[in-house]
Amino acid sequence: MNNTLTGFDFQVDEPLTTMKTIRAYCFTCRGSWSEVKKCPITDCVYYTARSGKRPEGGGTTMKTIREKCLDCCNGSRKEIKFCNIIDCPNWPKRFGKKLGTRELIEEMSTRDTSEES
Repeated sequence: MNNTLTGFDFQVDEPLTTMKTIRAYCFTCRGSWSEVKKCPITDCVYYTARSGKRPEGGGTTMKTIREKCLDCCNGSRKEIKFCNIIDCPNWPKRFGKKLGTRELIEEMSTRDTSEES
């Protein structure tokens, strides 16, 4: 069972690839694949990658995800660290690197216990 909102596959405990993460974000933003194809937001860093192509400008998909997170957090690296929108497909990759399953579980459990206090 794949949870496309968090970008985490709970059945096999594997995070989505970076390209699938970008496409999952686009899907949550636009609401359907037909709307993703017709996306009018040409200044979005995901615009080129939304259809599965490499990001414009020669950057890596991981750097593109990091750039999107910086955009969402108004350029604040500190805000990315404290991001609590765990249902965002970018959340597991917000640091610009792939987190392993154990790291993701630890991060999520830390968030759960800190929110309860």
